[in-house]
Amino acid sequence: MNKKFTTVWLLLLLFFSFPLSVFTQTNNPNQVLRNQDFYLLPIRFSSASKIQQFLEFQGSVLANYRVKIEFHHDDNPYECDSNDYWFQKGDINRCNQLPDDTDIILQRIPEYVKQTYYRREMLVSEFIWELTQGSLNNGCSGNFCIDHNVKKINPAFILAIIQKESGLVYGPGSKPGSFVNNQSVEFRMDRATGYLCLETSDRSKSCWDDNPEWKYFKGFFRQVYYASRWFRIWTQRCDAGENFAHNGGWRGRFYTGSTVTISNTQVYLSNGITCAMYIYTPHISFSTANVMRNIQGDVDFVDETSRDPAYIPREVRTFDL
Repeated sequence: MNKKFTTVWLLLLLFFSFPLSVFTQTNNPNQVLRNQDFYLLPIRFSSASKIQQFLEFQGSVLANYRVKIEFHHDDNPYECDSNDYWFQKGDINRCNQLPDDTDIILQRIPEYVKQTYYRREMLVSEFIWELTQGSLNNGCSGNFCIDHNVKKINPAFILAIIQKESGLVYGPGSKPGSFVNNQSVEFRMDRATGYLCLETSDRSKSCWDDNPEWKYFKGFFRQVYYASRWFRIWTQRCDAGENFAHNGGWRGRFYTGSTVTISNTQVYLSNGITCAMYIYTPHISFSTANVMRNIQGDVDFVDETSRDPAYIPREVRTFDL
């Protein structure tokens, strides 16, 4: 066989052997994720049942875990503004949430939301679906509101954040009884999305019981709920421009269209989700984007294809991490 022909044939074979998602993106520091990766619905995760099938196929501990929609007993809602303590602490999400205080809930949460979700238990797959496609995450934070009747987010993004931060979705660390870096499944469930897990040796300021604020964010439900709200709100804030920017100190001001310093490199923040991801993890890695590619959560979006959302794609086992 002609040597040149052999090389071309091998390249073509490699191209068609790899999942399409491997070739749809490259690790671009100026655009960690595209807008469609955050907002659109991929065929593979276009229902709660498909998310459930995926978790079961991976043998994930999340496949059988039941989430209880419940906040800490003294976690009450109030308006957030620039003078608010939690706003100053960088947490703009503690507004219009679902509190344990049912006397206050009537003022902040629509009755149908309270009746549908509050203190209900559901599988992780259903929880992620309601969080991204339903009304569970709806509410306002300052000038910005979440309304999934207007704009929803990609369930694969939530799975990717969980996998990146705690390894609970697939791979060896997702199995019941597994340990990762001497951390049990239970320990990682309490810190599923790394929310409030700050890079500091001071345990009183990070995700440890030494921190009096940690109790409000500890546990799988609160971790995923708050992280989802955080990304949803900060993506909007970044897109709203400099007046709503995050002050990153020597790194610069974070908003869509700005240039900031990341690991001694100038990075242009090309969209809101990229901006939000750098705020959440200043020393950004591409782990989240890579997870989305591995699970095919960044291709075959319902809005961009003529396929029926009920279409079930061929299952592809993800790479072990």
